[in-house]
Amino acid sequence: MGRSFILLFTSTVASIAIGTLMGIYGGWRRGGRVDNGSMVGSMILYSMPEYVLGILLLLLFANVFQIFPTAGYIDPVADYTGLAYVGTT
Repeated sequence: MGRSFILLFTSTVASIAIGTLMGIYGGWRRGGRVDNGSMVGSMILYSMPEYVLGILLLLLFANVFQIFPTAGYIDPVADYTGLAYVGTT
């Protein structure tokens, strides 16, 4: 539950910050590239089912950028790795 809350909190804060900044800039430069691009992007993301978007984002961030692990959570404070970590849990 705690790990899910950390993920939920950070993604919510990031989406609010990015969305607000893009909205301010798009409203300031109305009809510009950022305004039109954010409108097209939001319509594409709004019309896409959530499970398809989730799989695409998982493929992008886990496989292409290698930011997220694909095999589960490992505590960064743990002294053990690999099979030793699995054996101690």
